[in-house]
Amino acid sequence: MCGALPAASHSKPKRTGKPPRLALPVAAVYDRRPPMNIKSGHRSRSARTLWWVVTACALAAVAATLGVWFLRQREPVYNGRPVSAYMLELGSTDKKVHDAAREAITTIGPKSVPFLIKVLDSKEESTERRSRSAMALGALGKDAKEAAPSLINAVDEKEFNLRNAALYALGRMPADPAKTVPLYQRLLNDPNKQIRYRVVFNLGRVRGGGESVLNALKTACLDKDKKVRMTATNSLADLGVAAAPEKPDDGAPPPPPAP
Repeated sequence: MCGALPAASHSKPKRTGKPPRLALPVAAVYDRRPPMNIKSGHRSRSARTLWWVVTACALAAVAATLGVWFLRQREPVYNGRPVSAYMLELGSTDKKVHDAAREAITTIGPKSVPFLIKVLDSKEESTERRSRSAMALGALGKDAKEAAPSLINAVDEKEFNLRNAALYALGRMPADPAKTVPLYQRLLNDPNKQIRYRVVFNLGRVRGGGESVLNALKTACLDKDKKVRMTATNSLADLGVAAAPEKPDDGAPPPPPAP
């Protein structure tokens, strides 16, 4: 028939052996990543994920370190006042002020130790502040035993007040005899009799020092200062040493006062 439409073809399209091309996902176009089914894209995503994990772990470690440092360096506060205020008041001649400051420091407790050690170790701080920090550590006693190395170093400095306060603190905490006894033995020859007196008093409190302590006390029994000799003699007798010299008739001297 003239003008008739061609019959519709029912033949199937030829297969070329290649899969049809599909449009890339929007996300892949947006961040310019290759499709998920391409190996290079899979590697890139894995590397990117690993980088983020490592970075997050590193940032967390830095944050934790800074947090610990901040907490250790921050000055503790009690009743609205910093520990340094109470530290300085330990030197007050007013007994009520002194006792209140001591009570505040012991109430704050071990968390004040890092700050007090920082003050004691700093050569930029005044001698008064360093001496008062040593006294505060002495008030804390065994709770401040980690300060012993700093106190031992302070004993070897020039200022008498600082040395005296450091010895005062060392005598009130369970410091390692292997570190303190050699120091005390050396200080028995110190020209300052007050230093020697405090050293002998501390030697009488050492436990676990063995023969080194006994020999040091026997040496101190020959000191030219009567108060030093009496303290050494009484310490030996208290330790039950049979060979200790006889105690003097006028009794034992009082313990050295706080600096």
